[in-house]
Parts: sequence; structure tokens; C-alpha cells
Amino acid sequence: MSYTDAELEQMMLAIESDLVERKESLNGDAPTTVREAICAFANDLPDHRRSGVVFVGVRNDGTPRGLAITDDLLLQLASMKTEGNIVPPPSMIVEKRALRGRMSPSLRCCQPMFLRSVTGAAFGLSRPASRYRDPSRRTNP
Repeated sequence: MSYTDAELEQMMLAIESDLVERKESLNGDAPTTVREAICAFANDLPDHRRSGVVFVGVRNDGTPRGLAITDDLLLQLASMKTEGNIVPPPSMIVEKRALRGRMSPSLRCCQPMFLRSVTGAAFGLSRPASRYRDPSRRTNP
């Protein structure tokens, strides 16, 4: 699902939820929490059937921080798909959008998956197979 700029701005200003995560930057533990959000959004436990969105460069109150949106930042977000910490690799889109007068990267995802820690333990978020309406989306044996 693609969101319009108006929908993204509304989501950016709303409180964080099971569809919205905000990070001021990708410093510290932010990459780990972004991966956890990707995993949660993709598994869609509340069954929204909509993509979750991670906003980077946005404060907790929804205002843009003024973070420089560089190619390196976009690459860092995009590489979360294939770096091996989230399995299977998620279906996600990283894009740079002008929201509230500032450029902001956003990341959308939509596919069941598990998040592995550095030691290989799963932080997976997966609902029981019986909850899936579409058998092709099942990840549980």
C-alpha cells in the first residue's frame, strides 16, 4: 500500500502505534529498534492489512528534526532488508519524501518475518498459522 504525503504527515503527527515508529536519527540503539519495528509491522498482528511506517529524522512529538537525509542514511535503512538480521528478508520500501516542509526518509514494510539477534536467537513476531486468512502468508509449520 502506498501512502499519500497527506496520509504520511497525519501518521507522522499521530502518536506512535502499531503502524508508526519515529526515530530522530539512526544513532545508538535506533537501528535495533527500527529492525524490531520492521518485524512488528510486517507481521501485522492487529491485522490492519496496511504497511507500517518508520520515520527517521522525526522527534517523538512528530516534528521534523532537520536531519540531513543523505544517500548513506537511505542506504543504511535499505540494507536492513538484506543484512541477515531479519529473516526472511522483508518486503519494504525506503523513500525520501518532503513532509511538513522538510525531507524525511520513511520505510514501509509488509511481510511476515522474524528478527534475529546477533547471537541468532529469534525476536520473531508471528501469529499462529490459524490466524492467517491467506495460507500463502503462513510462516509457522
